[in-house]
Amino acid sequence: MGDRSILCMTMVGSALLFHAAAGFAAQTEWEIPFRLEGHLIVVEASVGNASGLRFMIDTAATCTYVDKKVIKALGLKQEPGEYRFLAYGQLTKANRFRIPMLRIGPVFATLDCLEANLAGRGVDGILGLDLLRQQAPLASYQTKMVIKKRSLTIDFKARKLSFGLEQQLEHTVPLEAPNAQIIVAPIIDGHPLRFAVDTGVNVTILFKESQTRGLEPMMAQEGTGFSHSDSISRRKDVLLPGIRLGDSRWSDLAAIVVNLPDEPTDGVLSVYQLGLKILHFDFDSNLMSWNK
Repeated sequence: MGDRSILCMTMVGSALLFHAAAGFAAQTEWEIPFRLEGHLIVVEASVGNASGLRFMIDTAATCTYVDKKVIKALGLKQEPGEYRFLAYGQLTKANRFRIPMLRIGPVFATLDCLEANLAGRGVDGILGLDLLRQQAPLASYQTKMVIKKRSLTIDFKARKLSFGLEQQLEHTVPLEAPNAQIIVAPIIDGHPLRFAVDTGVNVTILFKESQTRGLEPMMAQEGTGFSHSDSISRRKDVLLPGIRLGDSRWSDLAAIVVNLPDEPTDGVLSVYQLGLKILHFDFDSNLMSWNK
């Protein structure tokens, strides 16, 4: 899970050589195959001359992160200043580095990243909204052209990401006006809330204990994909009787509560728990659609 508050500065890069690793060759110039490892969406990426790196897709991270060891091995240039942001109730600091060439399957970008210790997550990096929402413009290796349509499709059945598609699926809801995060407004136990859409966790998280009055308590859930040490120690496990998003409804979803009343949203909605076949974000029209 990334920070939920700060956007990275980005710029367009130049064309670079692309070599698809065995088992990850894409079918079209905009498609990127991925692996599902539990709840994690993992793609193969290259940073500079380092190939075969494992990056997870995190729609709740506003920036792209790279592991400290990878940054050191590549000798990436540190940018001036230090980022400070509020993450789960705590002030967090991070150094910023320039990635001159980041390629994922058949697309590439040049962007800044934040340094992070990702050893415990089993990945080399996290792809955040600066890249996924194409604030760092993506270009095709085959045509050398920048993708014009700002959209992201996650096809869980076919196990592929697609950029630039124009499509609408069976169920659609509006996204909140352009925000640092992808915000939707689910109805939980009759109450409208503001949740960030999160592919990086396997359980829905509520940030305010006042939202859980009357909800059935549960035994603590292990392996929730939420590991912020101080907040996790204050967690409470509950059962959500129902979540309604647009015309779709899900019943009896496990959730955890960490009382962080200063967070700007009411929580994060776990995409993994929704069990979707395909999920589509149209960032130009501020719409999210899906098939169950």
